[in-house]
Amino acid sequence: MKQVFCNTNVYDSVEKRFLPGASIVCEDDRICEILPGGAQLPEGQCVDLGGKWVVPGFINLHEHQTYKRLVGPLFGPKGSFFQITEAALTQRAVRSALYSLRQGITTVFEAGAPGNIPYAMRQATAEGTVPGPRMLITGQAFSITGGHGCELCIEVDTPDEMRRGVRTSLKKGVDAIKLLASEEPVKVASGEPVIAEISEEMVRTAVEEAHNVHKLVSIHAMGSEQLGRSIRAGVDIINHGAFLTDGLAQAMAEKNITLIPTLSSYRLTAHPNFGRGEEWSRKHRTLWPAFDTAVAAAMKAGVRIAVGTDSVGDFFHELEMLHNRGMSCADCIQAATLNGAEALKLDDCLGSVEAGKYADFVVLKQNPLEDLNALGGAVLVVKGGRQYDPARLAWQNVPPNAFVEAFDPGEEWK
Repeated sequence: MKQVFCNTNVYDSVEKRFLPGASIVCEDDRICEILPGGAQLPEGQCVDLGGKWVVPGFINLHEHQTYKRLVGPLFGPKGSFFQITEAALTQRAVRSALYSLRQGITTVFEAGAPGNIPYAMRQATAEGTVPGPRMLITGQAFSITGGHGCELCIEVDTPDEMRRGVRTSLKKGVDAIKLLASEEPVKVASGEPVIAEISEEMVRTAVEEAHNVHKLVSIHAMGSEQLGRSIRAGVDIINHGAFLTDGLAQAMAEKNITLIPTLSSYRLTAHPNFGRGEEWSRKHRTLWPAFDTAVAAAMKAGVRIAVGTDSVGDFFHELEMLHNRGMSCADCIQAATLNGAEALKLDDCLGSVEAGKYADFVVLKQNPLEDLNALGGAVLVVKGGRQYDPARLAWQNVPPNAFVEAFDPGEEWK
């Protein structure tokens, strides 16, 4: 039976405006058609949205379900990540999936998780046994021996080791490859506080292997040296991008490489609520200006920017920060939706409310073109034609040190 969501204002991602009084006709998990106001409605289950606003389902291009919004230092022998059992990490992944869907995030790019948890979560959310966003996964990421995040990664040190590792991950069924290619912040006498860790040849090897089977490569990269290597090697997505220059941004635009700035994550990781210590906070604050200049360079060059939260960021805090740095409300909506779909090369089925695409959309109380904060006010989430009440996705009475819910950090952090 068809579902008809009527009496609503539907966001047009091409014109970047709302279509007043429109109706969305869905069948199974797809949108059949968008009807203009006053059009005769087909037979089916009618859901009157009472004049509310509908935007496409949000897409988070940098998710870590197992250690999302985790309190305490992540790494080292006393790191909070390593004090948690695999069973507890799986519970965290389920909680993260519910949390994201409650926010209106209907697709996530899981950018690195241990063991078989992401594979199990991808299957569970696809089957509907766990309510959550649809998932694309990278499995474990790759680093050099002793490199950034090596505790969570497959360590490789030569092009041949990279090739074998990437092929093994592809054999296991990943949707994309993730590389952790730089370490930061580090103490230096002068210049950028970054160590470039993965050689251009190794990055290129990963790209060749992934692209050969039509898979993407997403890379953690900061510093002009590692950014240059990544761009020349032809990665698809660059995460963070601190110290991006105008010239490198222009090269990114020419190669159609997407930037995921993760501004919110690198702000909030220093916030006392996450308990990572004064030294951690002080060091990461030194990176803030380089993130701001990177976003400015990317916007100037016309680089596609999409939204990713990383481990501690908040989706709507990220959008607020992009808005504060010059991105219009309409462009923020694009960054949260269609840009993510284009980055994943899935814009034929995701990213906008259009006939033929998945029935993924979010119903809002207010118009986000007038107030961007309206994006955080979902009253109904539809994913693949299934309706979810955000209030029923809340995980009640979770200890505050187990999972930090969204909060207003104050102007200093925006």
